[in-house]
Amino acid sequence: MLASDLPYDILTNIAEYLSCDDSRECSYSCKAWLTPFRKYGWKSVFINSKSYFEHICSQSSSKTDFSLKANRYFVRSLDIGYHIKVNNEQLHTLQQQFQNIKHFTVTNGVFDSSSFGNTTDWRSWRYLETLEMTAPAMKSIVQFNNVFESLSHLESLSNLSLNGYHNGDVVCTWEDIDRIHEYLPKLRKLELNMDFSPMNINALAKIKESTKPAINITQINFHITRTTALWLFYFTCKYPNIEYFSWGDGFKSDEQYENWELIMPMFFSLDTMFPRLVDIFLNASGSNARSSYSNFWKLINRFKAPLKNVCYSTNWELDTIAEPENTLTECLQACSPTMVTLYYGNNTRPQSVNKAPIEFTMCPRLVDLCLEFFGSRLKLDNILDNCPVLKKLVLKCKLLFLSREATKNSAVPHGLESIVLTRIKTTTTVFSYLSLRCKDLNSMRLKFIKVRGLVSPTTGSLCIDMPFTHFKLLRIVHSTFSLHKHQYDQTNVDDKEHHFSYSPQLINLLTIQYTAPPENHDSPDDVSTETPSEQSVSQLWFHFYLDLSQRIPGSKSQLLTPEEVNYAQMHFESFKERNRILRGSSDQRPGNYCWHPKRSWKNDLVHGRVLLNCRGLDEYHIKGVRTKGCYSESDVSY
Repeated sequence: MLASDLPYDILTNIAEYLSCDDSRECSYSCKAWLTPFRKYGWKSVFINSKSYFEHICSQSSSKTDFSLKANRYFVRSLDIGYHIKVNNEQLHTLQQQFQNIKHFTVTNGVFDSSSFGNTTDWRSWRYLETLEMTAPAMKSIVQFNNVFESLSHLESLSNLSLNGYHNGDVVCTWEDIDRIHEYLPKLRKLELNMDFSPMNINALAKIKESTKPAINITQINFHITRTTALWLFYFTCKYPNIEYFSWGDGFKSDEQYENWELIMPMFFSLDTMFPRLVDIFLNASGSNARSSYSNFWKLINRFKAPLKNVCYSTNWELDTIAEPENTLTECLQACSPTMVTLYYGNNTRPQSVNKAPIEFTMCPRLVDLCLEFFGSRLKLDNILDNCPVLKKLVLKCKLLFLSREATKNSAVPHGLESIVLTRIKTTTTVFSYLSLRCKDLNSMRLKFIKVRGLVSPTTGSLCIDMPFTHFKLLRIVHSTFSLHKHQYDQTNVDDKEHHFSYSPQLINLLTIQYTAPPENHDSPDDVSTETPSEQSVSQLWFHFYLDLSQRIPGSKSQLLTPEEVNYAQMHFESFKERNRILRGSSDQRPGNYCWHPKRSWKNDLVHGRVLLNCRGLDEYHIKGVRTKGCYSESDVSY
């Protein structure tokens, strides 16, 4: 059977899984392929060139846009991008040519005020389901009303995203939002990014009595310049069935918040508050944001909203008195019984230096946790004890350590599988504890962290002992390892930051040693019973050297050759006799960034090595050296 003889249904199924560009190419192959492939080939059109956009709207009959005009009836999604300005006549042309579209996006472009005038024909898009646009800066109430009147013709709309300029003279009131829902009864998702009008406390009673709930709405996304309890009260009354709530705050520090004590009784008079809310995203800024969101968490706690996924980002001003640890505690008190994922990020520099470590509370369902605190201290054992089903942990803080009670639960297994540590100071004991307790751990990323430990005077090794851990992926980027210059019991000083204050003696050799278990052993318990002679021991040797090719000089790694490894092994086998690490003075100075050139790797032998002992290693990325197929540093996001 020839390709041209394939049944229509099969060709249609093939076209459904192809990109629009590929489907269009197939439609030109033969006459039999034209109909099934062009239906999907012209389903979505993205206009990313200003000249091409103007060419289409000029009614040109040139060959350049003939195909688009000939197939415009198949277009269901039209996206205008790259800051293309759409005037009145151009919009009218689009409305006449593409009358069957269901999705129209011009988020990166700009309408001017005439786009909502009498010459446009919004009725021709009465079947439109999704509209994402940037409205013009509205300088008069007439322009504002024209925008809303245009929406009244889109009765099939279910998804509206309206971005507005924040320099207009007209602002949005709660009555305007009521009008949107009156025009668009099928609306399920609403996103507004514009200036909202200040609200008077006397309006609350009217809102409670007259506002008709938009019961079809399940997702709202508001970025407003005034985060007030009054607007929150309106959202509560208007959207009883929302499952997703995104609330961005651009509040300025010189403005005043209303008195929450006067408004709380109105909230308490309600029967429920967001009874179906599952996902919430809060972005708090301004000097008073803490007091506002603190009361928000109190309301969530009172009405027991079933939150599962919480993303809470704060960017307070430097003179903010509030402590981010307090708002985290309030969030946990409100959401801990039901929460599955939590991201809490705070970019505020701490007011106090010697702050108490954050105490986590019990979160029985938490699976994914990301905490970003610039100036806080965290106890790893406290997090594991209170998050028994945690699988992924991402931390960015000032200091990560173990409490004095960590040994009490060290034998209690934990199912953590992945950990990411960024810009953290810690010690080697943390990793040993992690391996002992979390035997399912298989992925670890260390970025911009500082690890301290004791170097053995007999072996020259700073040991990071993780014998129960088989890494499917290990990533170490922009991180340093250094020795403690004073003898002490690490379990008693892990939480003392002053041990990181003196100039470090960096260790620039890393040995990863892993044991491959016999094939008939699968569990970590089985592996631990084998003697070293029965296991295959593998080693990888890395040297961290000074890299001057970057804009800011830093360190990269090179994998030592077998000959270089033999030389290094001979050095450390007789390290005790030639030991100068504690007696000799360091030749490393801040002026040379504490790294030697690449060719001078032997000069770093005298300072010892980091010995990372683990059960297994599949893929790695160590400061630029990686296994084949391992994704690059820029591919990682969290």
